[in-house]
Amino acid sequence: SGQIGNKVPLSRAAAAVGIDALFMEIHQNPDIALSDGPNMVPLAELENVLKGILNVRAALDATIG
Repeated sequence: SGQIGNKVPLSRAAAAVGIDALFMEIHQNPDIALSDGPNMVPLAELENVLKGILNVRAALDATIG
């Protein structure tokens, strides 16, 4: 999608429909990345992003068994 602001909701939506894998580009400081900076998740935000995705997936798994 080209913007980190879109990546988190799209990743959660993917988890909600049962994806088994997710590819993310991670960087300590995307603003200084040599390429694809706008597409990267800042390293400092990764834990919270993953927790949110895993929470959505856990809710799906609890619902469908």
